[in-house]
Amino acid sequence: MGIASTPDGKGYWLVASDGGVFAYGDAAFYGSLGGSIINKPVVEISR
Repeated sequence: MGIASTPDGKGYWLVASDGGVFAYGDAAFYGSLGGSIINKPVVEISR
């Protein structure tokens, strides 16, 4: 699982190894690959 904060620090995104993305606080949700077939596990997120 990875985490990245928003520029203002008032929100963050979590990404799971299956590609699922979760937005909290003022982080905008841009979509997710959760439930999709991906070639390798996700290990990092950056903004």
